[in-house]
Amino acid sequence: MFERFSGKGKRREPAGGENTMLLRVSPCLYVLSGRKKGKKYKVEKESISIGREKSNDISFENESSVSGSHARIYRKEGAWYISDAGSSNGTLVDGRKAGDTELKDGAVIELGNVRLRYEEARSSAVWRLYDRDEGRKQSYRIVMLAVFLVIVVAVIYLLSSVSNPKVVRYDSDDTCLHYVPVVEEETGVGDTAESHYIRGMSEYNRGNFKAAGTCWSEALKIKPGHERAGAKLKMLEDGMLESNKRRIVSSKTKKKTSAKEVSADKIKKHETAELYYRKGRVFHAANDVKKAVYYWKKVLKIIDDPEDELYRQALEKVNKTK
Repeated sequence: MFERFSGKGKRREPAGGENTMLLRVSPCLYVLSGRKKGKKYKVEKESISIGREKSNDISFENESSVSGSHARIYRKEGAWYISDAGSSNGTLVDGRKAGDTELKDGAVIELGNVRLRYEEARSSAVWRLYDRDEGRKQSYRIVMLAVFLVIVVAVIYLLSSVSNPKVVRYDSDDTCLHYVPVVEEETGVGDTAESHYIRGMSEYNRGNFKAAGTCWSEALKIKPGHERAGAKLKMLEDGMLESNKRRIVSSKTKKKTSAKEVSADKIKKHETAELYYRKGRVFHAANDVKKAVYYWKKVLKIIDDPEDELYRQALEKVNKTK
């Protein structure tokens, strides 16, 4: 592992010892005139040749004022120098004839009609090799950062779960509990009342009639206009729901058809219709309009009584989604 020290401001001196090394950055030559004006060349070798011939490191093929082998730039004792290579038009550095001339930052080099600007590296970097203890410390920091990120993600997930409550939906078709997102109604408390109503249906299907009545009563306290909870509570008080439950339990015994059994059969159909109505609401909340309308139409088919409140609600839902 390596650590880099660089940037603006006061330069940081490298620490001594075998673990320190200096990263060298090559100087550059910028073409100021001629056919290659604007081009940049990096001086990456210890010695480079400049001229018109292609064999040179930097070639100016179409410049007649540049000799075939015009000049040479080389590194000596940590500095860069330029020397003329016997050119016809000579080599100038800042207007003076070049021999073995040291290049300074910003120096202008003239090779016939071609002018170049020499620029040293503007930044430097020092790399320090970590020892084993520092490597362990860095690994420890990475592990702790990963643990911290996992904790943050877990907290965010828990907070989002709390802010997005869910209501239990009881489905008597397969006797299981479904969890679906809460859907706000116009009153702002409809889903709380609805949850009590559905919990009452769950208790009723288990045979807990007293608990069912308590749940429906709570639904009416929260939303007095909850018609289905009111109807169920009234039927429970009249003994109709309880007698219907007893009829279901003892369905193996044969009975003669009576007015009471007909009424109980009607209640059972009404309960099935209510189940389909709730399923339609769940699919509508999930933006599956096609399935929602399918279940609401099944409600209309089962009840087939325009005077029934549930029939009117299902018909209204179907008409709104057209």
